[in-house]
Amino acid sequence: MAANRALRGPTHHSTGPAQKAAQAGEFKRYVEVMTELKQLIEEYGGIQPPHLAFYMESIRFSSEAAMNSIDYLADFIKMTNETKGQYQMTRQLQTIILDHLQNILTHAAALSWYFWPSKAGKDGLHQKRAETLRAEFNLNVSAQPPHIIRRCRL
Repeated sequence: MAANRALRGPTHHSTGPAQKAAQAGEFKRYVEVMTELKQLIEEYGGIQPPHLAFYMESIRFSSEAAMNSIDYLADFIKMTNETKGQYQMTRQLQTIILDHLQNILTHAAALSWYFWPSKAGKDGLHQKRAETLRAEFNLNVSAQPPHIIRRCRL
């Protein structure tokens, strides 16, 4: 409970001497916690070890979702080639195709945010996290996002 209070920072609603002393203690603890967090960011490259699994799973989910849509569209293209265009393009089929295209773009953007954040974040947290993730996935650590992704995120 005290750690949660320390993370929220000092409170400023009381005015008595005892309250002011308590506030000073809370502020000191807040500064200590924030300093410790900053050190952890440096030590672990922006991702604490237990949280790395969360990022890996999120990246896996976005990758698989995009790949499922790519597979669907590849099968659709194969079918159009095999039938030489002799199929009925219904409103439902158009909607499904557009849904898969949107799914690909949405998940590509999500992956881009993990590996190439738009902002460095406080104390460079987002940038360090991205560098760590790029290293975990054997991506060029200094690589920039593909041009098409940068344009989609503007």
